Amino acid sequence: MIQPFGKSINERGNDVYKGVGINATGHSVTIVVEFIRSDADAKSVYNAQVASKEKEGYVFSAERTASRKAECKDCGGEWVGTNGNEVFLCDWEDLWQFDTYAVVTQSWVNT
Repeated sequence: MIQPFGKSINERGNDVYKGVGINATGHSVTIVVEFIRSDADAKSVYNAQVASKEKEGYVFSAERTASRKAECKDCGGEWVGTNGNEVFLCDWEDLWQFDTYAVVTQSWVNT
């Protein structure tokens, strides 16, 4: 980790953890995890994240999304988009072990 996870509470009253690490390809990745109380709310936050990135010009990447789906067996939804060299990944997960849900985003720039 370059920057350890720090905790905050967002405008929805949810716990959010943000940190920066290095991925397998050596890129600096910002990771944000928002813990959410219900399945419906997790899907709503996920959909809002995706819509926001699409408005910013990110384009859905079927290949990257399929790769993420293969990695994340517990994910309920995955979306990976690119905007030039920028990559944004968003998924939501049922963390049944902890009786909660999470929306996870990762963003990085391919160099």
